[in-house]
Amino acid sequence: ARASDGAGLVRGEVVLNDLQTPRANARVVFVSADDLTDRKYVTADAFGNFEATLPAGDWHLYLGQGDGTASYHKKVTVRPHDARDFRVVSR
Repeated sequence: ARASDGAGLVRGEVVLNDLQTPRANARVVFVSADDLTDRKYVTADAFGNFEATLPAGDWHLYLGQGDGTASYHKKVTVRPHDARDFRVVSR
């Protein structure tokens, strides 16, 4: 998939603490570092995989705990026309 102008593609996999077992249907939340009210939500598939197209900039990645709360994972920088792949470990 190609991201639209000024946006980048972020994709990854959510796994459990053993670093191997996929966490199905995990909720991934991206919060813009520039505007904390700008949030993008994606849900991982049955294999823990997710994909999101985000405007370029810095985003804070949170992982939903399934109880209405989310834990901070890391900050990601999205560049136009870029694709980033990473693994999110569910704590």
